[in-house]
Order: sequence, then structure tokens, then C-alpha cells
Amino acid sequence: MAGEFNQAINRLGQINQSGDARALFLKVFSGEIISQYESKCVMKDLVRTRSIATGKSASFPLYGSATAKWHTPGDNILEAASGYLTNFKYAERILTLDNMLTANTLINDVDELINHWDVRSPIATELGRALAYAYDRFAMSTFWSAANAVSPISATSANGTALAGQIITKGTTDPTGTQILDGLYEAQVALDNKDVPVEGRFCVVRPEQYQILLGTPAVTTAQAFRFSKDYGSGVGDVTKGTAATVEVAGFKLMKSNLFPKESLASNTTLFANANAVTDVYGDNGVGYAGTVSTAYSMAKAWGICGHADAIGCVKKFDVTTEMERKIEYQGTLVVSKMMAGFGVLRPECAIGLAVA
Repeated sequence: MAGEFNQAINRLGQINQSGDARALFLKVFSGEIISQYESKCVMKDLVRTRSIATGKSASFPLYGSATAKWHTPGDNILEAASGYLTNFKYAERILTLDNMLTANTLINDVDELINHWDVRSPIATELGRALAYAYDRFAMSTFWSAANAVSPISATSANGTALAGQIITKGTTDPTGTQILDGLYEAQVALDNKDVPVEGRFCVVRPEQYQILLGTPAVTTAQAFRFSKDYGSGVGDVTKGTAATVEVAGFKLMKSNLFPKESLASNTTLFANANAVTDVYGDNGVGYAGTVSTAYSMAKAWGICGHADAIGCVKKFDVTTEMERKIEYQGTLVVSKMMAGFGVLRPECAIGLAVA
């Protein structure tokens, strides 16, 4: 037909209108994976983290408390026999890197070309979630191990309380709202007696217990007011089923459905896998799985609470994404990966919440 001519099409994925027509698309895809990981990961800010450039492990130093004594005029403070100098007790925890954790997929060319805008986002979401969920589960399992451990430093708190983790049990099946609150107040007292810092305390519970605390019939009206935007801290909203950043018994309240309801030892995919070089339960388990006694099972856990000093994480690298076109499969291989390892630092900062 006369007058027809070719049009220069604006390719949205090109850099400066030249080169690979999908170059920018791939970079956006990588960013979405990292964004999803950060938004879905509950425990990432509740763990002491150290990044290392070389080596396979990192040392986390631990030290005891100082003592005070009245000074007698004329006494030499430097005289050892006088007892004025604190002889600190030291220890260390060595945290070792696990093997690389990956979440992968192969994107078919046809699917990408036809449905790029619709398919890319959910794929990025799932890859990010997979890494975030694994991170959370490892961290929670390590925290549970800390709640069953004792401090490597043979010392007590200022009031003579032993420095060790603790399991608090409430109820025999699902705890009621009153039992949940009782457990949290008991945990608060336990941490206070162990000189655990008040700032930064948190509590992560299963969704069932979270909603009970928001004012289901299991909780009295007076208790429910604590989570109301009208009567509480001003940020919770019972009508929306969220407590936002409401604090309960001094703990920042969060929820997660990742507490393992099965035996950790039976889940060899994540917990008892040989690729988990770290053995957080020592003689009481394999990898991130506790096996010897019911005390090390998270199957009856409904929450964890304490302070971020309880456990640590050593990282070789955080979430990164690699992509490569595979001609033989006519698609793009996407590999999201991270390399980290967890370990117990200060058990006295960890309390596990479970049914009896």
C-alpha cells in the first residue's frame, strides 16, 4: 500500500536505544528478588551479623561482667590481693559458614516474550521468599538451640541468676490469651534477672497466638485494649488484625508461620542436611535439627522471645543474583544465592515459648 513505511520501535529494555533489547529487564528482575528477600525476612534484624571477606568462619568474643567494691582510703587498687580489680572471664564462639544456599529457575523464552510483564514479578517474589524463609527457619532453629543451652562463661548475673537459656511452657495444646500473656511476663522477668538489655527485646509468635493477642474471645476486654490504637501505643489496629509495632510485656511483637511443626530431624531438606556445616545442637542433633530429646524439638513451640545478642550470623555474601542465557534450553537460568552460617552466642538472651 502506498505511503506505508517502517517505524523505529522504542525498545523499553535497551540501554541508550542500543544493544540487548532485554538488558534492563534482567537487572530489574534481580532487584525484585533482593527486595522480596528483605521484605519477607523476619529474623534478619534480630540476629548479630558479621560479614567476612576471607576464611570460612568468624570469632565472636564473649566476656563476663564487672564487679564493684568500696574503696578503703590508702588501699592500692592495683594490689591483686585487695580485690579491687575485676578479673574478667572471656570466651568465644566460632561461627562457621554453611554451604551455598540457592533458589533457582529457568525462564522459557516464549513465556518471557509473551508474558514478560506478568510472569517476571511472581517469579522474583518466589525466589526471594525461598531464601528469606530458609534464613528465618535457620535463625529460629538456632535461637531455639540457644534457649536450651548454657553460657560458655561460668558466671552469674548481678543478682546471682545462672546465665542460660530457658523454655517456658504454657498450656497443653494451644495456649489461651491469658496463658500467652503470662508466658511473656514470665519471660520478661527471666531476662531482667539475667541482665539482658531491655532495649531491642523482641517476640516472634505463630499467627494463631498473634491473633489471639489482638483480642479474640480468649483474651479479656481489658487485655485487648493494650493492642488497640485508641487504648494502646497508638499504632495497633485490631480491626485490621495487626498490632504493627505494639510492644507486649516489653517485647516488640511480630508473627511468623515458619516455626517447624514437624520433627526437625525428619526434614533433611533444610535442617538435617549435610550441607548445613554448622551443628547448632552439638551432640543433641544434626545441622539445624535437634534430635535427642523433646526439649530440642520445636514441634510444640509457639514463639521465641529475647534479644538479638542470643545468636549470631556470619555471612560470606548476602543475596545475589546471576543470570545466563542457556541456548540449549532456549531460556534464561536465574540463580539467587547467599552464603551464611548461624550459631549461639549468649544463651541467657534466648527464651523459647512452647506448650507442655
